[in-house]
Amino acid sequence: MTTQYFVSNQTPRDLDPLTIDPPLATDPNDPGKEYNIATALETPINDTWFTPMNAGQPVTVNRVKGTHTEALDPARVAELIAEVANPDEDTNTTDASDNADVARLTEALSVHAREQHKLQAEQLFVSQALGRCRLPAPGPLVAYTVGQDIIPTAKTLCSDQSVSNWDMFFTAIASIYNPHIFGVAMLGNQQFDDFKAHLQNVVQALHNNLTADTRAKLQKFQTINLKGLTEAQLLRNDCHDITDDYSYARVLIYAVHSWVKQQYAAGANTTPPTTTAALMPFALSQVVMPEAIVFVNVDAHAHTSARVIDTEWKNIVDSINMTQPPVSLRNINSLTATTVQMKKLTAEAVRAKRRKKDPATKREIPPLVKVQPKVADIAHAIDQLMTRMGQVAKSQNVFKAKVKTRAKPSRRRPDNVDARGTRLKKSFYPDIHFYADCSGSMSVDNFEGIAKTIAMVASKRRVNIYFTSFSHVLSQDVLIPAAGKSPDEIVQIIRQIPKVGGQTNFEIIWNHISESPEREARCNIIATDFEYYPYPDAKHSKNTFYAPCDMGDWDMVKYSIERFTENMMPIDATIPGRILGVY
Repeated sequence: MTTQYFVSNQTPRDLDPLTIDPPLATDPNDPGKEYNIATALETPINDTWFTPMNAGQPVTVNRVKGTHTEALDPARVAELIAEVANPDEDTNTTDASDNADVARLTEALSVHAREQHKLQAEQLFVSQALGRCRLPAPGPLVAYTVGQDIIPTAKTLCSDQSVSNWDMFFTAIASIYNPHIFGVAMLGNQQFDDFKAHLQNVVQALHNNLTADTRAKLQKFQTINLKGLTEAQLLRNDCHDITDDYSYARVLIYAVHSWVKQQYAAGANTTPPTTTAALMPFALSQVVMPEAIVFVNVDAHAHTSARVIDTEWKNIVDSINMTQPPVSLRNINSLTATTVQMKKLTAEAVRAKRRKKDPATKREIPPLVKVQPKVADIAHAIDQLMTRMGQVAKSQNVFKAKVKTRAKPSRRRPDNVDARGTRLKKSFYPDIHFYADCSGSMSVDNFEGIAKTIAMVASKRRVNIYFTSFSHVLSQDVLIPAAGKSPDEIVQIIRQIPKVGGQTNFEIIWNHISESPEREARCNIIATDFEYYPYPDAKHSKNTFYAPCDMGDWDMVKYSIERFTENMMPIDATIPGRILGVY
């Protein structure tokens, strides 16, 4: 039997997630008491949905199911929502009919939530934002895409920080991925730095309430940046995981709410109102005390390919949905890094099974050299690569030479029909494209030796160099003309180029190369420490080679190379020959 809701004398409003104050301490008189979602929601619900249109007369909310009518007050509304937000402890699910009932309740109370959106109660804030933007909910006939929705709205936000544009960006991501997580979007890394400064002030104000472990984790947070698309952190293993008063999770969420409020206040007097940051409340239950939080860089979304954005958000969704053993929360944990590690283990199991089933995949891998290859060894290997690649259809390196041809008479012996003339032939030799691993485990000093080696080969062969830094994101390709420059000068140019940071992902390079026939024709060299394990279905790009960086511990690098090679063999059996100077 369908439950119906009837609301009267209400001032139409949306529930604002910023009015839901996350608790630092649940009950000052009862330390250690766990927070309650219903308690956190009661006051915001009262202030928002129980404000009368006609003063002196109360707002009435009636719940009708068959012949039974129940009058709802703010506490009861909060209780009904909390029952849906807190799934069954054994199954982590809620009854579908209960969810539908509560969705109808929130739609009746909120001015912009729409029944035709057909979203769950948890998606209240998404439904409200869709209504404010006058957008349809995703469905069989409505599809949102990264290229048409996320990237354009991100670019709009970079030039116009109107509150309505933040809604557009939020709904685009929610409509495509529907991540069960709490998010906060920031214009760029500068705003993230501003937030870290605010967090420091919060920590100082709460210093006496914080344990040494909490202060240590909050201090470690200061080392994180938001130069990539996102930074996601695991705060709880599930919704039943207890958080202590003034814990790291509670302080962080409290600081996020208070800082975003400041950003709204700073832009409240502009027309229209603006802000440099906004909450992304994908799920109602995650607003009060989320299980995980994702910091989102709008500027990075505006200047990154759709493929990279899609991979990033799918990893976040996988991270949330992946069944995994409880993670120790003694240290701060990167949500996506935890999942990547789980995927590595899964991929290893898949490959082992494949090798057992298909003996053809059990190819012999030659032994590695015992000592780290010298610069001359790497230079020789690159020089040989360039020779084997020969000429390409087109590049930045044009060479003209005179060649004999029977199509033209000889200038010296024009009367001799057997004498060949000469013509000017234009040839193109491959460019070198240098990809530098700039993940957290790497520094410029680590790949500088490879950079100088490549510069030596480029100067010798008079070819140009393209440079790209990468982690889990790619920087822009930079063309470095090598003509007239010494290897040291080329290295100095590379040092001055801004670089990305983050986690290692070779697949974004492979995809980047494969997307362009011009890049496929280059001699693509990746300088890395090999701390990466590909997924079994990965596609290796053409003319892609690897150079080991100087990490100060060759045994460690050897171990990583061996693991990388073993995992790459089912994908590309020629991989040992693509790692320069070691096999």
